[in-house]
Amino acid sequence: MAVEAGGRFPGPAVGRRPPGMVEKQVDEALPDLFGGEYGSVLYVGANRRRQHFLDDFVASCGEVVVLEAHRENAEYIREMYERGDAAKGAAARSSRRPGKGARVSVVLGDVRAAAAAVPRRFDACFFWHGPEHLSRDEAPGVLRMLESMADRLVVLGMPYGRYEQGAEYGNEYEAHLWHMYPEDARRLGYEVSTVGRPDDDQANMMAWKRMRPAGGVEGRGRPGPGPTSP
Repeated sequence: MAVEAGGRFPGPAVGRRPPGMVEKQVDEALPDLFGGEYGSVLYVGANRRRQHFLDDFVASCGEVVVLEAHRENAEYIREMYERGDAAKGAAARSSRRPGKGARVSVVLGDVRAAAAAVPRRFDACFFWHGPEHLSRDEAPGVLRMLESMADRLVVLGMPYGRYEQGAEYGNEYEAHLWHMYPEDARRLGYEVSTVGRPDDDQANMMAWKRMRPAGGVEGRGRPGPGPTSP
């Protein structure tokens, strides 16, 4: 199934998910996320089939860095978002703040080594449908690393409970290694929102942790050495 850049959360049996369900979940949990308050965002979780909310970040932020471990995905996203006026096109597709058009760069690297791949800080780190690809043992350390890279906010998205999946499309990073439930995220200090029933493949869970309250002064998002693109 072909999906346009910034496509709206395609997945197995997608027809069973009410349109806009996840968008509504995010808007209700984090109404400030696309309000232009976050100048720089580290986005982890895009692939060839799905770049959920990426257009919205491009529309509302000044800079978006996409970190992706699979080379084919990274090259695809780079072509879609780095070339010419692609960022302006992405902003125009968004209903959030159309026309702004953030600067987008793509870094080939594993989130397990995010701090080395992108040695800088951001206003927000957005790790969307990625935590389930980490083992239960390694996930807490990876999340602490992302927290150390975020001045203001860390957002996670994942299946709500058990969702079996192996390597797909020749990408070993697609395998699900951990089935997360709300109590797992809360133990790590996150607030949680769920939609749907646990262990249903169309349900969704999101979690977030604020490094400081919403509405504060602009985060530092301090740049470091330039990222290495694929």
